[in-house]
Amino acid sequence: MDSLRVIEFFSGIGGWSCALSNLYNQNFIQKHNKKCLSYEIVAAYDINPIANIVYEHNSKMKPNHKSIEKITIKEIEKLNANMWVMSPPCQPHTRNNITENRDDKDPRSASFLHLIEIISKMHENQLPKYIALENVIGFEKSKCCELFINMISNKRYKYIQYQLTPSQFGIPNERPRYFLVAALNSDNSNISNILYEPTVIYDNLLITTCTNSSSNSSSSSSSSDSNKK
Repeated sequence: MDSLRVIEFFSGIGGWSCALSNLYNQNFIQKHNKKCLSYEIVAAYDINPIANIVYEHNSKMKPNHKSIEKITIKEIEKLNANMWVMSPPCQPHTRNNITENRDDKDPRSASFLHLIEIISKMHENQLPKYIALENVIGFEKSKCCELFINMISNKRYKYIQYQLTPSQFGIPNERPRYFLVAALNSDNSNISNILYEPTVIYDNLLITTCTNSSSNSSSSSSSSDSNKK
């Protein structure tokens, strides 16, 4: 895999950057016989000033507090990133949100919808090779998720979806979450590795896979609490 230049959207206190840094953990590398992942966080975006202070303390990098809705394609392309990671606002998709203005109608979804629009308009040579997304259980049944999957399918991404909870990784906490990992279907992307290795490492995590751009996504039939982050 190429060295990763990563943009962390909705960066919060740095969950994704922490996850990437854990791939340098020698115990993980030895246990799963992996090579050390080479990566660089080239930009992080979040409008929450308190979260940004914590992020900077944790990673020694100051996030951009600019609203994601105001980011332009030119701005993204200048970063020359080949991986995007994101945890869009979960409140529009929680089970506790029973208002009419939920899902894509919730104003808090506007930033995520803007990213979908940006990717849809990007030239193929500028697209990120990899995209990773996390959200609450229930997001996979949302209009936002449908729009996102349709967009990445049209852009020839292959993707896989998971339902994961900390207890599967030895942490005594049940907090199931939805994850999607996508890889651009090109000759230069090591798609089989990035999409299928997790099913070898851990059991019973797979929800659905899509390895054909014309395939439709499917949803998990399991139900669980969708707590706020």
